Amino acid sequence: TVKKKSAAYDIDDVVELQYSEFLPPSSASSNTPVIFLHGLLGNKRNFASLASSLSTQLKNPRPIYTIDLRNHGENTHDWRPSMSYSEMARDVLAFMDKMEDLNDSSNNEGSGGSNGDNG
Repeated sequence: TVKKKSAAYDIDDVVELQYSEFLPPSSASSNTPVIFLHGLLGNKRNFASLASSLSTQLKNPRPIYTIDLRNHGENTHDWRPSMSYSEMARDVLAFMDKMEDLNDSSNNEGSGGSNGDNG
């Protein structure tokens, strides 16, 4: 069981979500990221245009993520028989923890920590 700031969950019960990242022109932003979640039958591409535009136009620039929820979009690598709201919420919390860990790593270890692969 992983206990992070956001929640406690069993790492074997969460799906590592595929995502797209849209960074502001000055990628050194420390502002809280925005995460877009699609609806039923959607995927992360539903918000690509909006996320790209916002990442360059926000008064307080911040990273923007669009994610594919479990059993949607590019998450065919880890198909699950169920996808309840609570399961999808745990997946999103695990994603947030992952992003926080990547950001902590890049802040503490220079640019090497920010070379994470997109899922």
